[in-house]
Amino acid sequence: MNATSPQVPCDLNGPDATKTNLVLPGIILAIGLAMNLAQIILALGNGSQPSDFFVFWSAACFMAGNDPGSFPAIYDPLALADWQNGLPFTSGKIHPFAYPPTLLLFLRPLAALDYGTARILWLAVSFAVLGLAVGAHRRPVLWLVLAAAPASLMNIAFAQNGFWMAALVAGGLLRLERAPVLAGILIGLATIKPQLGLMIPLVLVLARAWIPLAIATATAAFMALASLFWLGDGVWLAWFSVLDLMAAETSRHVASLAPWLASVPAAMLASGLAGPPVWIAQLALIAGVGSLLLAIARTGNRRALVAAGLLATLAATPFSYVYDSVLALPAIILTFSSLAGPTSTRLGRVTLTALWFAPFLSIEFMPSGLPALPVTAVAVAILLYLETRGASDPLLPVGDTGSA
Repeated sequence: MNATSPQVPCDLNGPDATKTNLVLPGIILAIGLAMNLAQIILALGNGSQPSDFFVFWSAACFMAGNDPGSFPAIYDPLALADWQNGLPFTSGKIHPFAYPPTLLLFLRPLAALDYGTARILWLAVSFAVLGLAVGAHRRPVLWLVLAAAPASLMNIAFAQNGFWMAALVAGGLLRLERAPVLAGILIGLATIKPQLGLMIPLVLVLARAWIPLAIATATAAFMALASLFWLGDGVWLAWFSVLDLMAAETSRHVASLAPWLASVPAAMLASGLAGPPVWIAQLALIAGVGSLLLAIARTGNRRALVAAGLLATLAATPFSYVYDSVLALPAIILTFSSLAGPTSTRLGRVTLTALWFAPFLSIEFMPSGLPALPVTAVAVAILLYLETRGASDPLLPVGDTGSA
């Protein structure tokens, strides 16, 4: 970029958008929307179809049907499986609950609904919240983007929490300037899935977002204390005691799980590596991604830092599934709508397209040991750095364009 040239936001609906540069995105969105609608119709027609959501719903039913003294059994895979086998729509398999006790605070209302209804509402409400988080209520085209994304297809198919997590993390980072208290609360709530928050504190420090950082810390602490008061310390002890077992089981079954896993350690395990090399590589990745965030922060470009922070979250997490790729959608939207440079070159467009389709690429290549999602996420983050390093004037704070 020319250091003396102003940076002009790229408006997908503006006068510079020609028929030529909208044909391919239009085709991609149409195909994606058709696939996702087909998945939704399938889900509506099979209300009892097993999915990952059964874990959340069964945990809620367990809390509704038992006294608090027995809540630690939620983290006993065999005890929980016995309970699950007595519920409607069980698949007969073991569905362990590995999330921290803070998530249990929010799951309890699900027990008031039957499985099929609860699953549909879980997906619909979380999708709506994600749309609001990225500003789709101000730019309706973003509803189409979210609805057509391959990442959304994965989350719908698994009935997982990808929409929720993307809404919390992206919703927080996009509001650091405009609504710092709300940003901190959202980021604090995101600790219900702590492995996805590895790089977020660094992003907040680099952005000098001290109020959101303090509020996020207080929110996480409040949730922990609330869960300790309501659920008891036995639940926390049970969760800590089962973490090693969950990690060992994932490693043992990595060959069968590989298509759905998405992290660098999982890719290395799938390729036959194990032990210190895996974690040395993970630490090196964290250091490299952290250095990239630091370099972007030094440019003063807050939008690029937020987008790269979301991508770094995906790239550096030690454990993730393909449905966690929903976190990349706000970064893609922010790059297209506010950062013109990465979309102005063929390499930039190809790299962003690869990130868009990364969930499909991940399913194809993870069994061979190639982590498509982290690779494409880091590639786009590098492009963001290359685009912003020569800018003389930082872009406006994230909240100023109405995109969030």
